[in-house]
Amino acid sequence: MPRRVRRPILPLNDQWVGVFTKQDGEMDGPEEFLSALSSECPALYFYNLGDHHWGYEIWSEEDVFSYAHVPYEMEAELMLKIFRERYPDKRLSFLMTQEGEAVQKQIEDELAEGDNYAAAVRKHFETVYPEDFKLFGFDDKTIEALRGLLTAESFLQGGADVDIFKSLTGLEQFSWMRYERMERYEEQVEYI
Repeated sequence: MPRRVRRPILPLNDQWVGVFTKQDGEMDGPEEFLSALSSECPALYFYNLGDHHWGYEIWSEEDVFSYAHVPYEMEAELMLKIFRERYPDKRLSFLMTQEGEAVQKQIEDELAEGDNYAAAVRKHFETVYPEDFKLFGFDDKTIEALRGLLTAESFLQGGADVDIFKSLTGLEQFSWMRYERMERYEEQVEYI
């Protein structure tokens, strides 16, 4: 029988309760857990790895409704995304070969041409549906502010700021909180 994973929960404020997982913000997040949780109530999976990226997923009815991923190294992430689309059978280690370096340079050069980078960023933000925040009771004014923040244009102008997102969503307390740091809050933490 598989060992049951204990997840720390911590009340953040009167709007949110944080559930922390070992995968916070990493690849291959806690999809199975979020799917099960969202069968009972909508869930917001928020992550913020300050040096790399931030984002969220809105889960409801056991599925992801919308998500945003805001990398601080967008050019590199877009290059990798294009590489995976064009070469689905190649491993990332291929990029460390002479041939792979040529492929990487070609993709980077394509992104740098004309409006290609902006077009790729726009495509990247197609998964964002701020109206899904209504699942959490947000009013129209907040939804419109999120709609303005979570766009390719906002990102391209340097405006897709995680602190503004946290302020709009009531997640200001969600700073320097990760699964590995829960011992700081031991008196407030419960486990599920």
